[in-house]
Amino acid sequence: MALFQQISRGLTFYQTNYLKAVVAGEHQFTSQRVLNDYGIGSQGNIKRIMETLEDLEILNFASGHPVFCDPYFSPLFKRYFVENR
Repeated sequence: MALFQQISRGLTFYQTNYLKAVVAGEHQFTSQRVLNDYGIGSQGNIKRIMETLEDLEILNFASGHPVFCDPYFSPLFKRYFVENR
């Protein structure tokens, strides 16, 4: 839990919103609907968000789509950032 709190405190607004879209099961992150619905910013912002989340070892994109590196991060993120909004 302490590691989750430390990591999540350092996330930007756009990174948090991108993770909300991942948790919601979105796949077309560059679509105008997803960009608007989740407040991710511009299409150009997506690549930077992805690189940062991968560098932070939150997400892995080796399979072509985002997968949480830590299986506990997704339910914790959903609990504290999605369900309590």
